[in-house]
Amino acid sequence: IDPESALGVSIREMLQKAGVEPKRLVRIRSFIANGYALRDGTIAVTTMLAAICTEPEVAAVLAHELSHSVDGDPRRLRRLAMVVALSFFAGCAVFGFFLASYNPSGPYLIPAIVFTMIACLRPLMFLTQRTSRRLEFKCDAYTARLGYGRELASGLIKLHRVMGIPNRWAGVDRFTLTHPSLDDRIQALELRAAAAESGPGR
Repeated sequence: IDPESALGVSIREMLQKAGVEPKRLVRIRSFIANGYALRDGTIAVTTMLAAICTEPEVAAVLAHELSHSVDGDPRRLRRLAMVVALSFFAGCAVFGFFLASYNPSGPYLIPAIVFTMIACLRPLMFLTQRTSRRLEFKCDAYTARLGYGRELASGLIKLHRVMGIPNRWAGVDRFTLTHPSLDDRIQALELRAAAAESGPGR
């Protein structure tokens, strides 16, 4: 990406607000709309993202991704997933051992273990997904503090429309998916953008 192009200037302005020195600006040929921002200032933008969104909206999406990178969110989620997996298998092993010791030849041993696995896995997965949704809101808030709240909102609307993603999750999907619904994110972004524009003491 040419640093002096409209897109390059928007990205560099965002990085300056974030206190990150630009290192490399890369354009990736892809039909998937996505952007990547590393804490060392390396930025990658897919051609599809640049085609769908305006330059400020691309900068907003990258600010969101930068927050993930700076705060170590991927590493945090990997650690949580590891804890969830270990807790799940440990719980199943303890229950299976207890049940086998109580009645090792009973006909309900295997069904009971399978049922326990399912019953234990759902709450653990819920914890991981809830954490992921909270991190998405955290990164949205970071983007709004940099002054890109409305740009992120409009960019997300375009991305959801192109990818055919509904604006609001139906039923239990609100609690089982890794990202909040678009409507919830837009509402939070609009509130933060309005608060930032009003300024302190107004």
